[in-house]
Amino acid sequence: MSDYRSKDLIVKAKEQLAVSATPPAKLGFCHVGVSAVASILVTVVSYLCQVSTGSADGLNALGIQAILETAELVLSTLVSVLTTFWSVGFCAVALQLARQQHPTCRTFLTGFYRWWSILWTVVLQGLLAFLLIYAAMIVGSLIYALTPASSALLDLAEQSATLDATAILEALDDATLMELMYSMLPFLLIPAVLVLIPFFYLMRLSNFVLMDEPRCGAFRACWRSVRLAWGNCRKLIAMDLHYWWYHLLAVLLAVVAYGDVILAALGFTVAVDATVLSLLFYGVSILGQVLLFTWKKPQVMTSYALVYDHLKAQKKL
Repeated sequence: MSDYRSKDLIVKAKEQLAVSATPPAKLGFCHVGVSAVASILVTVVSYLCQVSTGSADGLNALGIQAILETAELVLSTLVSVLTTFWSVGFCAVALQLARQQHPTCRTFLTGFYRWWSILWTVVLQGLLAFLLIYAAMIVGSLIYALTPASSALLDLAEQSATLDATAILEALDDATLMELMYSMLPFLLIPAVLVLIPFFYLMRLSNFVLMDEPRCGAFRACWRSVRLAWGNCRKLIAMDLHYWWYHLLAVLLAVVAYGDVILAALGFTVAVDATVLSLLFYGVSILGQVLLFTWKKPQVMTSYALVYDHLKAQKKL
């Protein structure tokens, strides 16, 4: 699939959406609306927990705080898991849109019907990513040890051979630790990024595989995604580049939710109550995401579904 082919698939996605029985905007709003409500629910519960904890005192407060913090953690974890299933359900919607099968808002529930496979796929991908990052950091550490950048660490190692534990701790002051950390950081991060980017694209189609094949398990979904994307990562990257502004805007809108924290970190002060300012940034973030995903997400997801179908036909899987 050349760059021209990617554009051709985008045009086809628009054509498929134009003939959908359910308006694409309705599907997009249905998806982002449920996600937004779940996010607002967690935020409200978190705020109420903080208020309740602040109003209590004495030993009673410790017990109430522990209960509320546990409830908040359980709720946020549960919502995160459920919204993951809901989001994967968009792949089922996109596949039906790409194949002119006219999905409805109920199609998003497909992710819940296959929750076990989705859950294990997330766990498997997380484990593989961890192992890759760990191996990459080991390689990066070895490269670091062979470069002049490790001179400070080697000097410290030589000194520690003749020092006791107390003297070693005194030698490792904050300035020394920061110097060592900054000298090692590039050698740890760059190899990790270099292995994570290909891994991300090799696993990119696993959710489409899960939604396309009801009997597919986690390992098979990952393996089929690797087979589909192997040698075709540039095609997925080409599609990403077409929608670069969409992905960038989605990230920026997510960051806006923490605008009050960012302003405080940069040293800016606003003559507004901290709670009001936090809610204002959060509201702008949620509203922006609702508008963006309602307008564009069905087209974006349908485009990737067409890429999946194209690669599946190409590789005869």
